[in-house]
Amino acid sequence: MGVSDYTDDQLIDFFVRSSASFGEQVREVDGDEWFAPTPCADWDVRMVVAHVVIGDAQLPLLVNGEKVALVEEFEPSVLGNNPLAAWRGTALAAIRALARPGALAERYEHPIGHITGRRIIGFRITDSLVHTWDIARARGLDVLLDPEIAEYCLDFWQPMAAGLPASGFFGPPMAPPDGADPGLRLLSLLGRTLPT
Repeated sequence: MGVSDYTDDQLIDFFVRSSASFGEQVREVDGDEWFAPTPCADWDVRMVVAHVVIGDAQLPLLVNGEKVALVEEFEPSVLGNNPLAAWRGTALAAIRALARPGALAERYEHPIGHITGRRIIGFRITDSLVHTWDIARARGLDVLLDPEIAEYCLDFWQPMAAGLPASGFFGPPMAPPDGADPGLRLLSLLGRTLPT
């Protein structure tokens, strides 16, 4: 199945579900776990959550025709005293922005170029899904990523795979373990070192 075969309704559903998975992990973070290192180099759990919150917060601005800058430094102070509430507010606003009729077909002035809402939502779905795993790993847990959403993310990223390491956002692709499920294949494609 190619990326173009997914309907807008499916993409919104994937965004809702991947965001919910991320929120479930954020809800469970406690005490010193906020400062635990994650599979994202140099980022603790606070930085990962701030990254997702800031990315989601940009979506309503983009959809309303405002320009947003590429954010390279993520400041955990954006989470305030209640990181879960900060995440919930930005996630709901992002979902509403892209669920507006026609929003996924339009083009927006994203920091990486003039791209469609369908491409933007692909980034956001992947961010929420993969960072769900990152936070779980930081907490010493294993999670099974939603296989349907992971399959979509594989379809989304496969054409861009060769250029991922040069972007600076991903490690080199890894060989997935034999018989890996879609979630593990996605993590491997995006350069995550899987536990043995």
